[in-house]
Amino acid sequence: MDPYQWWQDRLTVEFFGPSAAGRPVVLYVDNDKAKALRGPDGPDLVEAVQSRLDWYHQNDIFDGIFRTVPPWRRGTRAQPPPCLPLLAVCVLAGTLMRREGRVWSSNYYQRLVECLPMPRGTDQESLQRLQTSYEQIPAHWEILGEWMREQDGARGIVTFPDDGRRKGNQSRIVFALSQAIVRERDLPELERFFRSPLGRSAVTAAEPVELVSALRRWEGLDTRRLSPPLQEALLTARSDQDRILGGILVAVAGSSHRPAALVQIPGQAAAQGRLTLVLQPKFVDADWGNWEAGWHAPIVDGVDGDALTGAGWNLTVRAEPGLTSYTLTGDPPAVETALVQGMTATGTRLRVAQGPRNLLVAAEDDAAGAWVAGDAVDTDEPLLFVVRDDRLGPVVDAVSAAVGDVDPEPGPFPGWHVLRDVLFTDAVAATAVFDRLGIGVAVRSAPPLRLVGGLRIGRDSGEGARGSRYLLDGPPDVALPAGFDTATAVLLNGRRLRPPRIGRVIRLRSLGLAEGTYTVRAGEFTRRFTLHPPRRPTTVGGIEELPAGSGRSLPVPHGAKVYFFRADGHATPVGEPTAPRWWKRRGTTLQTFSYRVIPPRDAVWLAATGPSTIVHQLRDDSPKIDRLTAADTQAWAHFVLASQAGQPHEKAWRRYQKAVLNHQSVLTHEAGWKTR
Repeated sequence: MDPYQWWQDRLTVEFFGPSAAGRPVVLYVDNDKAKALRGPDGPDLVEAVQSRLDWYHQNDIFDGIFRTVPPWRRGTRAQPPPCLPLLAVCVLAGTLMRREGRVWSSNYYQRLVECLPMPRGTDQESLQRLQTSYEQIPAHWEILGEWMREQDGARGIVTFPDDGRRKGNQSRIVFALSQAIVRERDLPELERFFRSPLGRSAVTAAEPVELVSALRRWEGLDTRRLSPPLQEALLTARSDQDRILGGILVAVAGSSHRPAALVQIPGQAAAQGRLTLVLQPKFVDADWGNWEAGWHAPIVDGVDGDALTGAGWNLTVRAEPGLTSYTLTGDPPAVETALVQGMTATGTRLRVAQGPRNLLVAAEDDAAGAWVAGDAVDTDEPLLFVVRDDRLGPVVDAVSAAVGDVDPEPGPFPGWHVLRDVLFTDAVAATAVFDRLGIGVAVRSAPPLRLVGGLRIGRDSGEGARGSRYLLDGPPDVALPAGFDTATAVLLNGRRLRPPRIGRVIRLRSLGLAEGTYTVRAGEFTRRFTLHPPRRPTTVGGIEELPAGSGRSLPVPHGAKVYFFRADGHATPVGEPTAPRWWKRRGTTLQTFSYRVIPPRDAVWLAATGPSTIVHQLRDDSPKIDRLTAADTQAWAHFVLASQAGQPHEKAWRRYQKAVLNHQSVLTHEAGWKTR
């Protein structure tokens, strides 16, 4: 394939594919990004662009690329205009300017010469030809922006400012510089700013530079979470750089991907003023890898509720006092379907526009009681990677290189796997992995003292602050701050803990802690948590609560012998699962627990024998005992004399016991039964 066309296709997939729907697109390409996109076998980006340049053209060395635009305009225009590799090199030159310590260096063209030197020409000749020909580059950006707006956000939202029509060398390079400043990892922190009172006020300002000034004044800004180019741009105030940065902030603030105040982008509709609702996938391991998937929806500022309608689905959201996420009702799309196809919906005040995804990173969310795939994660907290199988290999390689070996486990949907309890201790290393995999999630440095691991329980499970409640036999561990002096005492309710020999984590689960509240003190830092005993499982009473064949599951105790019995007396043993790897890694001291089973359609009874006997009636059917096998006889031997006195199904169970005992096949000595 032609190298230039190879890069056109590669950049289209990376930046303007279906996954860009409703999201601000930043065409950020530096040397590392170009290397990652190229892979082991792809052509060099700069060489691909050089192959299309005519250095001896009288006026424009880029004319060969520009002449491919009219045929593209006459075609279907289903794909981006054929200028992406050229624009990527223009952005690449902008990223190289950071070597001088100033992102906004006036020597942009010197960096462009480094990328695209004139064959057999001097640097001065290259500089002159590039500066003269660069007059055509803004037109390529405008054509790209025009095409993106035609797609109505389905292939991404424009993030380069619409001010390149003015004359002058500085205005020509505005487009490329804007893409070299804000990266995808910056978007969550900018979102926090746009949602703040100062940010909401600033987005309505008449001049973009006022938005930049407000961002600098915002007390909540954590520059450590920003990419180095944006950090440098905010360090000093200069009119030229602030105008460019303000333009891209206006574009990002107006993106339909944002769940907060929209502003008008020149040349782009604001979707009738609707705000964007972000539906975040959430996952709960309902027992031994039986994943349940659902939706978590953070509240949009100023919107207490709305009813949205999509293609074949509907959703009603309602804000409840004291909660940070909506209560959801209706019939939203299945998470698997939305991840594969994307989803859109509109309401009176809100809209949903989310593209397909094949890789998610989720963190434990105490309020949701689940793993939630949000837009930011912290170091020193366990993460859950949810990966479609076609990306599993590269994801495992990248994560293993950063944190050590990881074990893929079956995921929540067919053709998906999960990597559970992935723990990054360094924000820079985690960000590098996320950038390599194209994950648009910010990585925040963890608070100085953290509680990690353990078995958290819901907010209705006992006293204690939200997020600090743990099961009695599943206490958390203590993660000390980076650089913490191990000579400093770490106290648990006044008792000094032994410092870790290796790493920064102090294990608490081997201390035999009792029920109650605990305070951890490490120097000036303090964290509290509470331990609660497990609740006894409740039994299912009537047969209407769990009919066989319903597809619903019910818990059975691990370590017990469990059987399903049919009306003809035949028994089906339930194979007990082994404890999953994640359970062993959590290292709890729990000895008893449950797993879930789904009754067969023809089952009448579920019975389990262990420390106690449990019997559930699944449906009402009279006994029709057929010839029993030796295995059936052995199974009934555990239950044929078991009383269910006082249970709603007592009489039905006694009929089955009598029918089994009266059957001639049991009047043998194989099972050792004694009959009167």
